[in-house]
Amino acid sequence: MKKIMTLQMVLICIALIISCSKEPKQGKKKLSNNSSLIIKNPKYKFGTISKSKQAVVCHTFKLENKGKKPIVIGDVDPSCGCLTAKLSSNTILPNSSQDIKVCINIKGQLGHFNKSVFINSSAENSITSVRMIGDITE
Repeated sequence: MKKIMTLQMVLICIALIISCSKEPKQGKKKLSNNSSLIIKNPKYKFGTISKSKQAVVCHTFKLENKGKKPIVIGDVDPSCGCLTAKLSSNTILPNSSQDIKVCINIKGQLGHFNKSVFINSSAENSITSVRMIGDITE
């Protein structure tokens, strides 16, 4: 009985580790339209965050279309269940930009984090990402 319970616990731990380290979904249909999706600052460093002062921290990234055709955002895929990502719009017109607000729930976390959100779009660079980095203290 103890062996079965131990095996179940190991499998649960493996499932949790895999769910927080997934890569962008493969097999997605490429929607390319020869426009480029530009993110000037794709990495944001929070520094040290005290989880006793706030449970959720957010940063807004700017997505820019430097092409001649609209870019359609097909999928936004956070690398972990602790992340949420909200687009201001799924379409970015030529020579304009849209915001994506990414939030991380730091409740229950401690130490260094390095989390990504993968963005699948109709741009020439169809899969791109934004990243948030920081350290969580009590």
